[in-house]
Amino acid sequence: MNMYQETREIPAEGLSAQHLFWILQETSAAHSDSIGYGEESMRTLGVMWVVIRYYVQVQRWPKAGERIVIQTWPGRERHGMCPRHYLLRDAQGEVILSGNAIWAVVDRQSRQMVSPVRRGVEIEGMETGLENKIPGPLRCPPTDRESVFVVPRDYLDNNGHMNNTRYFDLAEACTGLYAAQRGLREVTAEYINEALEGQRLRIFWTVDGDSSVVLGQSDTGRVFRMKLTYGE
Repeated sequence: MNMYQETREIPAEGLSAQHLFWILQETSAAHSDSIGYGEESMRTLGVMWVVIRYYVQVQRWPKAGERIVIQTWPGRERHGMCPRHYLLRDAQGEVILSGNAIWAVVDRQSRQMVSPVRRGVEIEGMETGLENKIPGPLRCPPTDRESVFVVPRDYLDNNGHMNNTRYFDLAEACTGLYAAQRGLREVTAEYINEALEGQRLRIFWTVDGDSSVVLGQSDTGRVFRMKLTYGE
């Protein structure tokens, strides 16, 4: 298996955190489709892809109007989890961003994680030497601010829950820190339980200089947690 890559142009208004992770999501989906495990194939198997963790390190935030190349490839399955790796390169081929994600195969009916192999999802992982180390769970400091968010319909994806990229819009609306203005240096995002249309979430956050931590929980438990560090 080879790396999959696409070329994209950064919009004139600059790159937001939500748009960055939308690009990673769409590139992942396109590659999965090309190897036979896209959305329709997964639906036939009664399962779906769900991202449960992102980790990204940024060497340089892409500039407005810049053309970038996104590369992605699957890692080797670990305990039923499917890692995927990412590189963003500029026009000169220099790496400006590296990262990884942990994807899970989830049963469409029970909404529970299942063994990929037992459900017919068998992807040959790669090791290239370019992979970032996958860090441990995010340790969150105490938060000092709180608000309430109700999940709107236009935040849902084809799986019927809040799209993973929309959590970045929510986080930045709370903190007032925006990647399109300041760039990002490091991101950790963990998705613990899905958020459904109309669900009421309590959002807790704190800002410390160039870093913010944002947590979300519903009446039944934790939904997500994020740490975003900004700076050119």
